[in-house]
Amino acid sequence: MKHKLLALDMDGTLLNSDLKISQENKMVIEELKEKGVVVTIATGRTYPAIIAYARELNIDVPIIAYNGGIIKYLHNNRIIYSNNIPVEQCINTIDICKEFDVDCYLYSENKIFIEKQGFLLEFYEEINKNLKEKEKIEIVNVKDMKKSLKEDPKIYKIVVFSDNSNAVSEVRKKLLKEGNLEVYKSSDCFLDVTNKGASKGFGVKKLAEYLGIDKEKIIAVGDSDNDISMIKYAGLGIAMGNAIDEAKKVADYVTEANNDNGVANAIRKLVLKEKESYGLI
Repeated sequence: MKHKLLALDMDGTLLNSDLKISQENKMVIEELKEKGVVVTIATGRTYPAIIAYARELNIDVPIIAYNGGIIKYLHNNRIIYSNNIPVEQCINTIDICKEFDVDCYLYSENKIFIEKQGFLLEFYEEINKNLKEKEKIEIVNVKDMKKSLKEDPKIYKIVVFSDNSNAVSEVRKKLLKEGNLEVYKSSDCFLDVTNKGASKGFGVKKLAEYLGIDKEKIIAVGDSDNDISMIKYAGLGIAMGNAIDEAKKVADYVTEANNDNGVANAIRKLVLKEKESYGLI
């Protein structure tokens, strides 16, 4: 088989709207693995939010998290690559968020620092319910976000959030103008911020080099702003039917939506070379 590595985004790609992996996707991924293809996840999520899905797919290779900020094995937590945001850039981002009155959340390897209660807190509390005690992410409420950097100076991702999409847009413009960080728009109200050079594309490159796999033998599948770099880098870049236009434009192929087994259908047609028609775009 020509292809040797499959890198899958999670939300909007591998997962359906119920945040589940369909049976079709699982079957195709298992078939690929049986044929010797390495399958991994490339996501903006933190590791505790990946563990259950990685176990479901029996993934035993390093996983790309925080949009390429960390690549590590889940079974022993061994890091093969990391790129954290310098403290001065964390402070600058916090100041910009305060300037436009938007919230920010700091993500270290095993902690999330928050100043306000909200649905993100509820999201991770729900995830923690299904994890072993040592696997849970620690949610730390702080009064001063900058002081949290003294407790854990290695921050791999900053999430910017506000119901005021105009304010979020202004934060994005300012950060992009300064040019010191990677800024990904996950929705009108959310930004993912990582250090310069930390991207899924670079993460896939580093993992492939670690595994001794050539660029032409990589498949990457995604739907969002933070997936564009790996869709462009891979030998075969696939965008979901529900992907943003920018991701579709750089993809080699556009498959069906995440709720219609888009991952499975594309792999069947393009990689496993099945002759049946699966209604692909």
